[in-house]
Amino acid sequence: MKKKTKQDYMKRLRSLIEIGVALSSEKELNSLLSVILEKSLTVTQAEGASIYLSHEKAKQEVENVVSLQKESVLRFLKSTNRREGQKDRQGVLPIDSSSVAGHVAQTKEILNIPDCYRISEKADFQFNKSYDLDTNYKSKSMLTVPMITADGKVRGVLQLVNKLSDIGMEKVKEGDAPSPKNIIKFTREDEELMRVFASYAAIVLENSQLTASIEK
Repeated sequence: MKKKTKQDYMKRLRSLIEIGVALSSEKELNSLLSVILEKSLTVTQAEGASIYLSHEKAKQEVENVVSLQKESVLRFLKSTNRREGQKDRQGVLPIDSSSVAGHVAQTKEILNIPDCYRISEKADFQFNKSYDLDTNYKSKSMLTVPMITADGKVRGVLQLVNKLSDIGMEKVKEGDAPSPKNIIKFTREDEELMRVFASYAAIVLENSQLTASIEK
């Protein structure tokens, strides 16, 4: 690792520790989700991010007849974009390979995609274009990370979109949209840092949800 690159990495690592302290100070779930999204942009230089939480719901085996069996799904709760800010979302994804987030929740593995619209037909997952179509957004590079607790439970998925080059960051700060050439691939370093970040976020989320259930 080159000296400057190593210095940058250590700076980001120190920032990650500070972020951990910030996360642990949040108790209310919605505020916690907001902090996770905001800090994930800071760590990775992504333009946008979305967060999904695991949720168990009753299976509906026959129309209007609800089964006592339950299945795990992902609830799409919140997203953020450097130019538009945070928005609450409502949506449900199955935990399967019909979407990138669902695939990551199923496999418990980080997925780093250089270009969402150039995924091989042989890939064992699909890119769900519905968000891009609904919001008139164009996803390119994507880093999707499972939030896993120490006992191996997936609490949710954090998805980062469109890592910005330094020039892209300057454009966004000036209120301009980055051009396609300003969007770059997420790095191995991003993967390593977000793996740590997501693990800590999973623990804090679990504690927050546990506290909420006790207080009810």
